[in-house]
Amino acid sequence: MKKCIRIVCLILAMSLILTVPTYADSTVETRESAFFAAYGTDLYKASSTSFEVWFDVDSNVAKMDVIGVSEIVIYRSQDQETWRKMRTFKMEDYPEMIDTYAYTHVGYVTYGYASPGYYYTALVTFYAENSTGVGVRQIYTEIIRM
Repeated sequence: MKKCIRIVCLILAMSLILTVPTYADSTVETRESAFFAAYGTDLYKASSTSFEVWFDVDSNVAKMDVIGVSEIVIYRSQDQETWRKMRTFKMEDYPEMIDTYAYTHVGYVTYGYASPGYYYTALVTFYAENSTGVGVRQIYTEIIRM
């Protein structure tokens, strides 16, 4: 019986160690990009029915004509298996999501229609543009429960 418990504990420990999360809640280094040195995103509860999607993006080498986030899509789930798109924030409608002629940009948007008991995540599209072209990267935030 002890041997069986040890084997189960070993398998559980290995599965926890080898599991890689499918979301990003911290800065991701991207050396292959001609546009991004680093970018990251996170969710913060602002109240029982609202949360903020924060983002931070840094240029790789030069000041960008445009840098920031082009789109944030909010998703909701009851069971963390089936996700429903709730809202899309676009840089054309929310100019605070981008900056011009800058090396870096930090900002956030607020989603004020969260339902208690539901899970939320966001897909964040990072955007950088200069005379050589456009760079785009996407990552999901961590999942929070309201």
